[in-house]
Amino acid sequence: MGAQLENYLDDEYFKKIETLAALSLYGQNVKIATHHIVKDICHFARNNADNPKAYLLALKDQLSTAAKHTHPSMSGYKSTLEYAAWLIAIHKA
Repeated sequence: MGAQLENYLDDEYFKKIETLAALSLYGQNVKIATHHIVKDICHFARNNADNPKAYLLALKDQLSTAAKHTHPSMSGYKSTLEYAAWLIAIHKA
């Protein structure tokens, strides 16, 4: 699969996690939904990515970087991004 398609899907998965992070700001529990998205990401990576570990590492790093740049007042948002990155790290191993 081409790098352009991987980048597109990477952005799509990132946007889905960001959407859940935004919902967490309104008090919604998004852990189960985050887990399902990460499960889909890992399934996609194993079956379609040219280099599944690199793909997962890139997405994990993108989520971690976004979490680091999140304002401290948005703790739910930040924790959702960190949780997704943590799940990806676990599944990547």
